[in-house]
Amino acid sequence: MGRKPKGRAKMIAKFVQVAQELRALNNFNTLMAVISGLTSTPIERLKQTQTFFQTSGQIAEQEKYWQPLRELEKLMSSDHLFANYRVALDESELPCIPGLVFREMIYIEEQKDILVDGSVNVSKALMMGDVLLTLQRFQSKPHVIERDPYILSMILESTALSTEVGLPSFEKRKKKQNKIKILTYDVNNSK
Repeated sequence: MGRKPKGRAKMIAKFVQVAQELRALNNFNTLMAVISGLTSTPIERLKQTQTFFQTSGQIAEQEKYWQPLRELEKLMSSDHLFANYRVALDESELPCIPGLVFREMIYIEEQKDILVDGSVNVSKALMMGDVLLTLQRFQSKPHVIERDPYILSMILESTALSTEVGLPSFEKRKKKQNKIKILTYDVNNSK
């Protein structure tokens, strides 16, 4: 992320827009990942970034980005076993990419196959069947998204992260790793 609060604020605002678009596409799986990143401890600690909107007289900008983020955070909250998410998922029209399918499958799989009385755990099989039917329903209508030749070529031809957003490029990291290896080698062989 950018070193200055304004740059960080712009980057966070961009990811909030991405999250809003993911919600519009009913892509709950990726939405959950983006919201997790935006609400992670390092981002939450960026008080300078949050206060940039307030101190620069851009209250409208704050409302434009932080309020939707808080709403999406509430939607994907784990409170009451993801109750808000489950309601939104039930009300979603296809196409839709659910977000908790694998978590639910793992939870169900952890249940015992055979109960204490020696009988088969039928409720486990029924729960797994419900999850699989839900997944099949969501797969029945795929998203129709036009390919963007510019984005496609950018992804296929890229070999490094852009330094434009303040991230070190792949080449710089590789050089740094090689220097560390060389220094480690020199220290170990100097005895």
